[in-house]
Amino acid sequence: MMLRSYYLPPISVEESEILLMRLTRLRRNDAIQDTLLIFEYLPAFAFHHWERDQHAIRDQTAFDSYRAAHNIPLVSAQYRGGGMMYHGPGQIVCAPVIKCRYGMGIAEYQKKLGDTSLYACKTLFGVKAFRVRYDTPSASWQTEKGDKISFSTTNPLGIQGAWVQDNNEIRKIGFLGFRHSAGVLCHGFALNLYPGLEAFRLIDPCNLSGINASSVERISGIRYEINPTLAQNITALFSKTFNYDAHTFQEESLENMLTIKTKNP
Repeated sequence: MMLRSYYLPPISVEESEILLMRLTRLRRNDAIQDTLLIFEYLPAFAFHHWERDQHAIRDQTAFDSYRAAHNIPLVSAQYRGGGMMYHGPGQIVCAPVIKCRYGMGIAEYQKKLGDTSLYACKTLFGVKAFRVRYDTPSASWQTEKGDKISFSTTNPLGIQGAWVQDNNEIRKIGFLGFRHSAGVLCHGFALNLYPGLEAFRLIDPCNLSGINASSVERISGIRYEINPTLAQNITALFSKTFNYDAHTFQEESLENMLTIKTKNP
């Protein structure tokens, strides 16, 4: 079973939506093999349902002023969920387009996405990240190990992803989401390496009230550059976690990806 991985130059949220929709159609028809895209977004605030997600803006005046000062668009990302989010340079995005298969349904896909982001934090960046869950019997938020944590949010939606202990606060460092369409799973995770965290302070990321974002640079003091070498390392982690027999990796332009029609030889 083969995985094809492509490292792209920075693209907009709108461009990624168009590309992922196209690749999903091709994968559904077996015109391409399982594919992994790795890239950075151009700066943008993105929402899914405006009526719901607008409430994640903490201060409308400050939000509008920041957007105007930095020329950052507010865009609709209808092809994915996740609520209100900031995307931009310093955040690495891993977006698979793969077919469901035996042993790889939605729940397993979500788990393996999370595993890949946690492995990347640990093995590539030396950052201890973890999942968070709500334990109904004890009515408390906990880490996977069962350690109780204090959380200001009561919203279970958007809780998936990678979390870190940032001084005396639990913060989100990795964001996970996916879409299932006629047997094809797409979208994946975004991991904060060194994005501008001031943009995150203007919103409740993933509509999680009171939750703040962190980054690998903030935790470790090290700026890991996003480049083809890092993309290759993440490809290898993804391939191993998802049990591919082999994988290929190449740098590619958005223009070429938008015209791809068949499997590579």
